[in-house]
Amino acid sequence: MSVKEGDPGMVDYFLLDLAFDSQALRDLYEAQPRPDYELIYRGTPFQNVMLEGPVLVRPVDHEDRELLERKVAGEKAIAIRAPGVAMADLSEHLRRWLQVKTPEGGIAVFRFADPRLFPAIRNVLEPHERNLLLGPARAFSGVHEGEQWQLTPDDQCPVEPLTDPFPLRDEHLAAIQQWREQALLAGWSEALGRSVGLLENWYRQLMSGGVKSEYDIGLACEALAKRGVQRELEAADTEPLRATSMNATDFEAWAEELSQIEGRGVPA
Repeated sequence: MSVKEGDPGMVDYFLLDLAFDSQALRDLYEAQPRPDYELIYRGTPFQNVMLEGPVLVRPVDHEDRELLERKVAGEKAIAIRAPGVAMADLSEHLRRWLQVKTPEGGIAVFRFADPRLFPAIRNVLEPHERNLLLGPARAFSGVHEGEQWQLTPDDQCPVEPLTDPFPLRDEHLAAIQQWREQALLAGWSEALGRSVGLLENWYRQLMSGGVKSEYDIGLACEALAKRGVQRELEAADTEPLRATSMNATDFEAWAEELSQIEGRGVPA
């Protein structure tokens, strides 16, 4: 992501998500005592949580640019190419994306600054949707799972600036849900020492077995891992979970019973 002054591909801005990288502002001030940035939640209904939302940063010097480029390379920031666009104008455009309209007509928060989002949805965006997202920018780019990604406009498909909340389609929601699940499973895999593939099986079986909340599914997966269960679950394994609401102790007792069955794991 390294660039030189005068390079036509110079990145003009960087977008950070403080909900995803809570130390980003502290890192920025350590690199540049007087950084140039705008808190996107400022002046919006989310102002009371400004320090947990998106931040648009314009590099001041070499030191903070290097830091921000490392953030992009480390999959913690989005680089924005927007030559000649004032920070106020780009900030105002981004504020229009804080909320989107769901297919059912409701309004939802849209965490567009999370650097994992665009790689998840860019392949299901129509040309005019890409242009609406980018607004005055010429490119959004970043790194996801070690691979560089880029979102660019379709100049053959001009659109009017976004005024109402962007309408999400079912395809967008499916892509976002898949991304959320994969991110969740990756975190559990690291914490529990089980493969993403195995945890995906547990997730699906637990959900179909009546465990609906991600929090409870996480408790169940943790209990299985603690009891040494290594195999995939079958529908019959989750039948006991349908009878009643479960807490952490209940999940541990269930996992203990599974682990004691021959060939199904290692007893605690």
